Amino acid sequence: MTTTTTAKTQIPAGTWQVDPVHTTASFKVRHLELSDYAGSFSDVGAELTVSDDGETALTGYAEVNSLKLDDGDLRGHLLSPDFFDAERHPRIAYNAHDVRYEGDEVIVDGELKIKDHAGDVQVRGHRSGPVEGFDGKRHIALELAAQVDRTQYGLNWEAQTADGTNVLDNTVTLEVHVELVEA
Repeated sequence: MTTTTTAKTQIPAGTWQVDPVHTTASFKVRHLELSDYAGSFSDVGAELTVSDDGETALTGYAEVNSLKLDDGDLRGHLLSPDFFDAERHPRIAYNAHDVRYEGDEVIVDGELKIKDHAGDVQVRGHRSGPVEGFDGKRHIALELAAQVDRTQYGLNWEAQTADGTNVLDNTVTLEVHVELVEA
């Protein structure tokens, strides 16, 4: 639910559905305290509903089996019970309970669920549009990001190098670029 602070940033009333071709959900995590390692999900969904009075509902998901990585061997490990446990928990879900604006910034408070763990996560970013697409429908885009502690979602696997360096940081950056089409 939301109250929009300015007409400039208001998302037009209506139901908006994901354009999967122009939508990505990705993550990155620090590896060996040296560099970021990134992955993404190719099967992502979202729906945004805005009432005439500005009340907003936003939901989204990523299918875990759609995980894309540069290293195929690592993909199997991430789908295993050590990480996402894709067989028992096939979907990552996000359900917003507040969408608001501060200037041009979109702030979304909601619940992220990975495996059987759920927690409140605030995502921040920007909205673009609406723009009329070639299909004659209005399109908008949301670019949102957040950081979460992976261990709060049951992603606890860890190893250390011979000198005691952790292989993975606990902080994971999540980024979602979602294009929505007016239904």
